Amino acid sequence: LFAGDLQPDRLLRGLEIAAGTAIEPSSTLVVIDEIQDAPRALTSLKYFQEERPDIHLAAAGSLLGVAIRRDASFPVGKVDIIDLHPLDFDEFLRGTGNGALAALIAEQDWPLLDPLRDRLIELLRAYLFVGGMPEAVALHAAGGAAADRSSRSGGPDGSGRVVGAPIIYEDQFRLNLEWIEGGS
Repeated sequence: LFAGDLQPDRLLRGLEIAAGTAIEPSSTLVVIDEIQDAPRALTSLKYFQEERPDIHLAAAGSLLGVAIRRDASFPVGKVDIIDLHPLDFDEFLRGTGNGALAALIAEQDWPLLDPLRDRLIELLRAYLFVGGMPEAVALHAAGGAAADRSSRSGGPDGSGRVVGAPIIYEDQFRLNLEWIEGGS
C-alpha cells in the first residue's frame, strides 16, 4: 500500500478497499499498527498532516522508538508521540473496582492495610497472572468473559475456555503449581 505514491487520497482509497469500509473524516479513526514495519507509512504521516488534516490518524508500534533511531524518515514536527506502558498495580486495582484499596495503599496506612493482607496478596497474584495490558485487565474485571470477542479452542487445560482470557493463565499456573508441589 505504501510502496507507491504517498498521496493521502490514494492511500485512503487503498485503506478503504483493504478494510472494506468507507473512511469518513468526521467519524473514522484510521489506526496504523506496527508502523515501524513500513517506513514509508511513517513518512506518509507528514503528507496526511499537510494535505488531509481532516483525517483522524493514529499510528502505533511496539518498536517504533528503535525504528526512529535507525535511518527512518520521520515527519519531525508533524507527529505527537505518546509513550504507553502497561498498567501498574495501582492502575490495575482501580481498573478492577478496587480504587479505595489503591488509595489506602497510596496513603501508606499500614495498620489499616494489615487486616487486608490476604486480599492484597490475592489481588497481586491476579495482577501477576493477568498482567497490565488494558484489555486483559478489562476482561479480568468482567470475569474473564471474552467468549464473544475471541475464538474458542481447547485451551491449555482442555477446558474449552477462550484462549487469551486471563482465567486460562490462572488455571495453567495452578496446574503447574500443583505439579511442582507434588499435588494432583
